[in-house]
Amino acid sequence: MTEFKTFCVEFKMPAQKSKGKDGMSNWMSQLPPELHTVPLFELALPGSHDSMSYDLDINSSIIEPDGLKRLSKIYCVRKIVRKWAITQEATITKQLDAGVRYLDLRIARKPNDTNPTRLYFYHGLYTRTVLKDINDWAGTHPKEIVILSLSNFKGFDKKIEKQLHTHLLDFIKTLFGAKLAPGKYFLHFLKNQVLCYFFLNNKAS
Repeated sequence: MTEFKTFCVEFKMPAQKSKGKDGMSNWMSQLPPELHTVPLFELALPGSHDSMSYDLDINSSIIEPDGLKRLSKIYCVRKIVRKWAITQEATITKQLDAGVRYLDLRIARKPNDTNPTRLYFYHGLYTRTVLKDINDWAGTHPKEIVILSLSNFKGFDKKIEKQLHTHLLDFIKTLFGAKLAPGKYFLHFLKNQVLCYFFLNNKAS
């Protein structure tokens, strides 16, 4: 299976769009023709770490680190965790507009949630899901490709783990529809826009 290698570089999101009509929001479609047949794993794609952490809910319980979970009811502790956990200031839409094409998304389920299949993103605290925002953006940028890296799956109890993964897969397939690339196909520029990686037990699937 094709593997994407990741490395971290810290940079500031541009305050304004770069010169040009579309800035960086359509940079892939503007690549020279000779790069259109280069496999994606051979291109350097900008990505963001804990992409959804700009929207952490200060009122949620603490999900990590484990040693602080019992202090979830203390506001100042949640505030400290939130400050520590935020790695992105820009929204998903602004990240994509700035040229980010690889999104790092940690999935979690809240314990004792009345809705057994309701899922969240998280980093220290819970946050809302942003998949609809990504789909909306992809719909207005039909020549751009976005890679979703879904991992961790906190709170996926063994009894309902299979059900939760099936629910998440079905939701992604329904939401993105024809935009979603077929399984195991991660090569070249296609009409499909969204490539989805699930990392189960540290192995991509």
